[in-house]
Amino acid sequence: MTDNQQPTPKHTPNKWLLGFSITTVLLGLFIVLFSYATITGTYKGAGKVLALAWMAQWKMDYPALEGSNDCSAAWSPSIDASEPYMLPAYPDTHAAYWALVMSHDPQVSPEPIAYEIKGKFSYARYQTLHVYDGATGDYFAALKDLEIEPDAGSVNPFRANIDRTASNRNYTLWVVPEGASLTQIAGAKNVIYVPKHIIESPIVMAIDRPDDGQPPQAGVPLPRVKVFHAQSGEPILRCNPLRLKSIIPSQKSNIKKAQSWDKMKTIGDGKAIRLYHSTGGGLYPNKHLSYLTTGLDTQFGNVAMVKFKTPSTPNTKTGFGMLTHEDIRFWSMCLGGMNATNTSVCLVDDQAIIDDDGYVTLAIGPDSDTLRKIAQQHKINYMNWGYHQYPDIIFRHLEGEKPFKYSSKNAPIVDVTLPLWDQGAERTIGVYSPAGFYCTADNFEKNLCGIKDYKHVGLEFME
Repeated sequence: MTDNQQPTPKHTPNKWLLGFSITTVLLGLFIVLFSYATITGTYKGAGKVLALAWMAQWKMDYPALEGSNDCSAAWSPSIDASEPYMLPAYPDTHAAYWALVMSHDPQVSPEPIAYEIKGKFSYARYQTLHVYDGATGDYFAALKDLEIEPDAGSVNPFRANIDRTASNRNYTLWVVPEGASLTQIAGAKNVIYVPKHIIESPIVMAIDRPDDGQPPQAGVPLPRVKVFHAQSGEPILRCNPLRLKSIIPSQKSNIKKAQSWDKMKTIGDGKAIRLYHSTGGGLYPNKHLSYLTTGLDTQFGNVAMVKFKTPSTPNTKTGFGMLTHEDIRFWSMCLGGMNATNTSVCLVDDQAIIDDDGYVTLAIGPDSDTLRKIAQQHKINYMNWGYHQYPDIIFRHLEGEKPFKYSSKNAPIVDVTLPLWDQGAERTIGVYSPAGFYCTADNFEKNLCGIKDYKHVGLEFME
């Protein structure tokens, strides 16, 4: 080194910056792992985390509370499975739900509030409005699409002999507290009265199976909502605040036989797959839907084979014609996760492969193009297991307009005090209840796991 050269200074790392960078990386890694654990349902609280994330989105989009009696912007984000795994409460991929807070809490509003809801009948297979007791999550009023009276000059396209494409399809619904006397409800066609003991009465609108090409809202805007004084009828210039107690049940469900039960017990010894009737109590159940369910476990085989007979359902895919009265209105089979109560995929009636005898055969297996191609060649429906840590099946029947002997609602609701294995839905509705067995992917490739020779366990219970 010459006399003119200066020594090169040593670089001293910024310890604070280094620590911050490591913390950021670790935090990011934690978020990724936690998110993965949530959507896969690795821990029991996963469903609550998804529900809180949905609530947070609703809160961010919530309108200003003061200045107008138009609260239409207070509808929640939709609950649906258009993005797999992301929402709880087992949403169907071909259904969507929207919630609206309706509070009768004098601490929120000293005046009694009446809610006017103006909407349009959707371009879909089914539409409903349920009003719930926010404390228990159980409904106390439910209007099915064809039960809603249309406005003057409009028609209800869900009724017999009515063109489903009719453009005049408006309705008006009032939700008012008991004792309401505002003049607007005099002669009103659709009025729901909220019992005095109910403080929070969230309303949920559901739309199932929009016509092909229609979005989840099925071609109509969300209903307009306005609030009025329940006695004087004067507009109230504010909307209800969004509170957890307004939408998340704080008490046990009042639904008969709605008992807490461990769905893992439905798996049994792995020799057979059977489904059981669950009420859905406390999870905002739908009056017109009935649910069969069971847990699944790949330790008994990485392919689950399920078979069942299908009721007839209306053909509404094209959007044209009239709604026909069939055995039931709609059915679907969804794959979900027990802890997260989320959904990854569903099979719906008008997309299912149905054989000449009216049966659906479904294979649930690894994400394999080879297995999927084999299934398609042999007219077998195929789903992959996805990311669920503890997978389960949710099978829905949506009731029709006439009695159907083999509807899933006729299966007894599970009684947790009795052995589960003796309560399979096939004992009541026979082959209309999904049933099956486990096998391996190798056997599926070799002989379709012998499903062509499978005798449904419900055959012996058919009359």
